[in-house]
Amino acid sequence: MSLNHQKIQEELLDIYYGEKHMTEEIRIHLDTCSECATYWKELDVLKNRMSAYDREVEIDERIIGRAFSKSNIIVERKKNLKDLLVFAIISSLLLALLGLLIYMGYGKSVIIVQIILMVCVPLLIPFMIRQRLMEEEY
Repeated sequence: MSLNHQKIQEELLDIYYGEKHMTEEIRIHLDTCSECATYWKELDVLKNRMSAYDREVEIDERIIGRAFSKSNIIVERKKNLKDLLVFAIISSLLLALLGLLIYMGYGKSVIIVQIILMVCVPLLIPFMIRQRLMEEEY
């Protein structure tokens, strides 16, 4: 097949899909070229056969909604698993650091820091609640 025939057949394919219009040049070429005329007839036969299958596809919004819901659940599970893994690693590192400090003889200091935190952190709760309420107002 020559380059000209290939170009004409590509244009015929565009015409078949409605992307271009049939020009006089292409009509003349189809009348004179049996190879391209056969190709056009094959496209026409294909169009006639496929028209039997040309039906409107019914879209069920419920199925699509369930698929998106399942997808969101899977994404949320992956995020929760990642958060759990990060929490486990950080907790292990802090526990190891605490054990190292106690082993090095700083046990008394660690206990004092824990007591201070146990007394001071509950005092911060009202400020944290106030901050959250202010953020929710916006």
